Amino acid sequence: MIEKCQRIEGNGRAQHLWFHIGLRLQSRRVQMGLAEATVASHLGVPLATYQSFEAGQAQTPAALLAQLADLFKVSIFYFFQDIRFGELEHSPSQSEGAAVFTVATDEDRLAALENDFRQLDRERQQYLLLLARALVQDTKSG
Repeated sequence: MIEKCQRIEGNGRAQHLWFHIGLRLQSRRVQMGLAEATVASHLGVPLATYQSFEAGQAQTPAALLAQLADLFKVSIFYFFQDIRFGELEHSPSQSEGAAVFTVATDEDRLAALENDFRQLDRERQQYLLLLARALVQDTKSG
């Protein structure tokens, strides 16, 4: 349950889940070349309210996240991308069973990819490398 989220741990500092979602909102809005006021108007909320969502100072309601996903032409899951769910170790300052969300860093993703690659047999490793090279070439020519 999202209201129980205590924090996101990433790069050694605690951050709120909504801060991460706010960064995703801002990133996608900027990629699409939309002004904050345009997005706020589309949602039917005051500009300051939308700005508080991007700043991670307020929880973005699920219905608005769905509208944002539609406006930004992404899946609703885009806003939660790179978050892993787990349990906090109990400490006196935290409630029993509170959830923790960890933002995966590039180093985490690279280590997981390397681990997965090493578990493949040699033939599949070669096939994957050929596929990667083909994708790079496709990117360069496109």
